[in-house]
Amino acid sequence: MSQCLIKKFRNEMQRNVKKYGCSVVGIQGGGLSYVYSVGIGKSFGAPEVIVFALSAEMSHFVINEYITRVKEGEQFQHRQLAGGFLRDFECLFIEVHTRYFEKYMAWCEDFYGGGNFRALQMIIPTTEGLWPWENNRSAKTQPILGKCEFSKLI
Repeated sequence: MSQCLIKKFRNEMQRNVKKYGCSVVGIQGGGLSYVYSVGIGKSFGAPEVIVFALSAEMSHFVINEYITRVKEGEQFQHRQLAGGFLRDFECLFIEVHTRYFEKYMAWCEDFYGGGNFRALQMIIPTTEGLWPWENNRSAKTQPILGKCEFSKLI
């Protein structure tokens, strides 16, 4: 990406954070497709959120729903199951380890001037209700960016 495009994207991201409380960044490539928020921590004091394995449209919807719920005072934490994002399925939130920030959430690092932010990954089950650690195909499109003892959760 050229310096001109980087500056343009950075300015657009900052405008979105001022206007809406956050910006949403979509990434495609390398066999992965994911979307994450930028600015939620600054605007609302809540963790940023990243989601894999959904279409761009559905990912934006899920992140916007997260933002709406955060604005209404709901809090999401590491190892929390939460419904209401995808019909009848619960999603699992886990804390994203800082070692993944640069690779997967570089625009957050840019926005916050480094890794001084919190982030949660919203893990999505398959339509059969299987989690990535139970389904090899899902695991390829939804890497786990944090530490969690899954067997104790479900």
